[in-house]
Amino acid sequence: MVDPSHPELTALRGRLSKEADLDAGMEIATRLEVKFGVEVVDVLPGATNCLVFLAKNETVLRVPLCDEEKNEGFRAQLAFSGRGGVEVLAYDVPTGSVLMPLIQPGKMLHEVTTDPTEEARIGSAVIRALEHRAIPGAVLIEDWYRPFLAVEKAETIPDALLRQAQRMAVRLLATTQSIRLLYGDLHHYNLLQQGDEWVSIDPKGLVADPVVEITAFLRNPCDSLKPTPELMAARIRTFADELGYPAARIRDWGVAHNVLSAWWDPPSGRARTIAAVEAMRNAAL
Repeated sequence: MVDPSHPELTALRGRLSKEADLDAGMEIATRLEVKFGVEVVDVLPGATNCLVFLAKNETVLRVPLCDEEKNEGFRAQLAFSGRGGVEVLAYDVPTGSVLMPLIQPGKMLHEVTTDPTEEARIGSAVIRALEHRAIPGAVLIEDWYRPFLAVEKAETIPDALLRQAQRMAVRLLATTQSIRLLYGDLHHYNLLQQGDEWVSIDPKGLVADPVVEITAFLRNPCDSLKPTPELMAARIRTFADELGYPAARIRDWGVAHNVLSAWWDPPSGRARTIAAVEAMRNAAL
């Protein structure tokens, strides 16, 4: 097992949510080294509410540190294993931990292309591979929207935009004709290149209208995106052509779901998402 003073573990402590227990996760990882027959040699960067270790035999051990990751995310990871998601080699039900192959070269989507048509085609191919019936224990999208629809004001979200997003959400939920298990947060940072193909990592496990799968993609990559109506229109039209969804429904879910996402963020962190939403609203389809 790696040294608990590893710089990445120190950084991870600062990113953890309140309910996450890093020390308990380290104990689980030590036990699973024996159970899975692997030797952990390093900590992979970028995790938030989980531990991700590199093992000697080019495998990766992922140990969730919060209930969402242990439960809904774990079930979705098993469901998507080898079918749009990274293959699960072994797993531990009580802890929601999994052993996976190391993804190589492992580049994220925005590191490979910024062409809006190409990136949306890649995203569409993964979405098609992820197609899966709804499963017990996944999050229902109505549970995400119920508190949001009761909100009357939200700091740094314009009132008119909040109301429009709420109206759209009510209409979209009421007109959903089919549901399936979705990744739930599919975007550039969670799409990795594996050889000549692409796989998704760390699913949320959401049961919803399949069109919702596109929404997080539209606002990303959040650290470098320069959202314009033209960019959003190109992305939306490509997804519509590739997946057969109505372009207007993709746009409307994009607006509603990304205002929800902004509402989840602290007020000081909402500006980038709101800028992306405004570009979606003005996309000429």
